[in-house]
Amino acid sequence: VPKTRFARFASELELLFKPVLDLIKGAGSPYYAQFPKAPSEVTIKELQFVSATIEWTPTPASFFNRDKFQLHVKEMDSDRTWRELDVDHRESFPVTLLDPGTRYRVRVRAYNHKGESPWTEEKIMITPQKRNPQFGGVGPGYTWTQTEDHINVQVNVPVHIKREHVNFVIKEEYIKVEVDGCDFTLEGRLCGHVDPDSSTWELAAPRQYGCDTDRRILILELDKIPYEEDDDNPMPIFMWNCIVEGHPKIEIKKYMGLKQPPESREMKKDLLRATGQL
Repeated sequence: VPKTRFARFASELELLFKPVLDLIKGAGSPYYAQFPKAPSEVTIKELQFVSATIEWTPTPASFFNRDKFQLHVKEMDSDRTWRELDVDHRESFPVTLLDPGTRYRVRVRAYNHKGESPWTEEKIMITPQKRNPQFGGVGPGYTWTQTEDHINVQVNVPVHIKREHVNFVIKEEYIKVEVDGCDFTLEGRLCGHVDPDSSTWELAAPRQYGCDTDRRILILELDKIPYEEDDDNPMPIFMWNCIVEGHPKIEIKKYMGLKQPPESREMKKDLLRATGQL
């Protein structure tokens, strides 16, 4: 009798869960599959100079449909065709062979034997500009890079910051930058000399230089004036080791002069002599 009762209970249990079991067993079959729907929440992860990982969220039906996915990547403002990547059933995919400092459009769609879903809304992806780390560094709340003639300072600020929130004072040997509503101040004696008349700043719009939509970038553009280290070394110094005195320094001695061809150095020395600076 116990066996009979158990067998009856097992049979009733099987009948109760049969639709679910059949659905799982038949996932991806023509009988159960539905027309695919587009994924959602396409995000950019691990953004590097030449690579990035693209993630997306499939719809709940994609599991039972056994949907596969296609990923498209295309350089913005380019006549090139979409780069198509068939990523099978995966929900993320590493994209390589990108160019540094380049804007891309990214989209994803699902497909199965019944057809293809619409494309997701295009996501804008911007790879970082590759920079030589010896000629730039990190300070309190900012990053910076340089050439022989130019300094670029970048500060992440909240998206609500507008031009009227920024107080920018620049002199030949002094800088002061304050942002109302943001815990950032850059103030002090500059490491070198700049031209106040040609040094400027701007606020980059959201997503103009990266993928975050809740941040803006305050960009300071400073034009250098070459200066001499001392009387024993009359060769003008073009590379800075920091932005403001007292901030973290980088090593520049072994790089000084390497980026200047001999004719360029001589032309600059002649210019400095002609203007009475050398």
